[in-house]
Amino acid sequence: MMEKNGYAVKELIILSAILAVFFGIAITRISFAYEEIMDEENVEIERNHYLTVAAEYYAKMHEEEMKEEENFIFGSDLIDNGFLSDTGDKEKENAKIKITKEENGSFHAEVVE
Repeated sequence: MMEKNGYAVKELIILSAILAVFFGIAITRISFAYEEIMDEENVEIERNHYLTVAAEYYAKMHEEEMKEEENFIFGSDLIDNGFLSDTGDKEKENAKIKITKEENGSFHAEVVE
């Protein structure tokens, strides 16, 4: 079906349709992959937030144990003492949290591992 100067209109339409389907599928896959990456990052941010808030509250409740300037606890300590619920999340249980006693007597917590 070659014309004198190139491809026929039918062949170009078929090629365009095939390319449109291919790019449609590719764009959809890429957008879902990006969405999954963003969801994983949000889960980690939320997990760290819950851990730090619970650790600061734990430090306030156990102030007599927090005599050092820097103290380290694990997420499992927070779960065992009832400051977090046990959801079976191993990353949350194994998280290492540093609690720093500020000059004004308050506590600051951050997840270090």
